[in-house]
Amino acid sequence: NYDLNATALDPDGVTPADGTTGIAPKAMDFGNGGNLSRTYNGTTAYTYTDPVSGTVFTITPSGKDADVYTCGAPSGNSFSFTTSDDNYTIADGSTLTITKYALTVPAGNFVYDGSKTYPVEVNGVTYQDDTGTDVTEKVTITCVPDSRDAGTYTFASVTGAGKYIVGLSDSKNYEVTDGAKQTIKARTAVLTWDYSTPFIYDGRNHTVTATVTNRVPEDTISLTYSDNTKSAAGSYKAAVTALVDGNNKALTNYVLPTEAAMKTLDWVIEPEKVDKPAPDGNVFTYNGSNQTYSLTQDSRYTITGNVRKDAGEYDVTVKLNNASGNGYIWADGSTDDLTYTFVIAPRQVTPFVKSVTGREYN
Repeated sequence: NYDLNATALDPDGVTPADGTTGIAPKAMDFGNGGNLSRTYNGTTAYTYTDPVSGTVFTITPSGKDADVYTCGAPSGNSFSFTTSDDNYTIADGSTLTITKYALTVPAGNFVYDGSKTYPVEVNGVTYQDDTGTDVTEKVTITCVPDSRDAGTYTFASVTGAGKYIVGLSDSKNYEVTDGAKQTIKARTAVLTWDYSTPFIYDGRNHTVTATVTNRVPEDTISLTYSDNTKSAAGSYKAAVTALVDGNNKALTNYVLPTEAAMKTLDWVIEPEKVDKPAPDGNVFTYNGSNQTYSLTQDSRYTITGNVRKDAGEYDVTVKLNNASGNGYIWADGSTDDLTYTFVIAPRQVTPFVKSVTGREYN
């Protein structure tokens, strides 16, 4: 303190006290209408350097969020400070405005899920914590396209056709000012077939079908096929050829896998096994009428040559009815015609001799 005549000093630098005078620190107001603007940095420490005196102020707001803080405020958002030169102070009522940190939406790797919300995580501000360790804040930007369908959308602040808007996990301290074009790709269908074991030939159609197991529950998907319905015994390769909606219109939100193995199925209708008929154990002798070599009748095979009249040795043939794609095999796995020997023995005749009176040869 100095003993000076108060009237002889610059009134901006003098404060009378107890009959003496003192030199008070010069009050700074940041210029700019008394407001200091700083961008959110994740901490409660900001600096200001007076351009004239070079004095450095370290400013500590009462909170870390982007907002307006007032010097000397008795309550609410306020800030305190320290100074590198005690000859300077910050005038009460001066404000610190912490503005939001601007983010740009990067291009995301989005696949259609029917949700209309596609999040992407980005890095926010990086700062040092109390231990001197760098800390980077993570912010989730949620892209919200105007449609739930797959397609390409551009960034906008207001929703519209072909546009997407965003939401933020920390909207207090961050804002999105621009964004990359976003492409939501069609979902690759995952197919599961309803086939586990071969069918057995029975003359009827058999069908294999597939289901899209990763279908969005609200979506209707129908499938078109090749070679998925057959009746004849054999080996087949079914394939899903298209994905369509309930109106048989091609889907844009789903695509078939590119790998053939992911959309095809090898399936089989096995032949039906047929027991071979047992031979006829009867002994046949010519009797002048047709006689039948009896075998068990079955619609799955045809018997020929089993009805004969005359004495002799004949072949009886049993042939599987495999024409027109039928599927039968004998129980032992063979398919050749069966041959049975049908023997009709001649009838034994005993001659009848009439007795006569003897005569002398003349």
